[in-house]
Amino acid sequence: MPWSRPSKAPMSDGPSPGGWTDTAARAALRQIFDAAVASADPGAAVLRHLPEKPSGRCVVVGAGKASVAMAAALDTAWSDVDLSGVVVTRHGQGTPAGRIEVLEASHPTPDHE
Repeated sequence: MPWSRPSKAPMSDGPSPGGWTDTAARAALRQIFDAAVASADPGAAVLRHLPEKPSGRCVVVGAGKASVAMAAALDTAWSDVDLSGVVVTRHGQGTPAGRIEVLEASHPTPDHE
């Protein structure tokens, strides 16, 4: 739910003429926090910036903690595209990313894996 500016009119659970109520302030802050977290979701972020689907093959290469979520989102969004690739993330952060291979390695200094 997107955050909206509270009405200037006094409400029972909103800003009062004397200031914010605890409940209204907590609700507004929670909406702001939730919107910030949602906007930082790597899967959602990559979907907002995808170009047109390619007519041929697409090879995905990525690295970093967000690469797995981004690869999985791309795999789902482009299920009808010939897609393959590999992403590297830190140990313990790997989850399935569809047709894209996920490798785990140490961070920030790469190891032999």
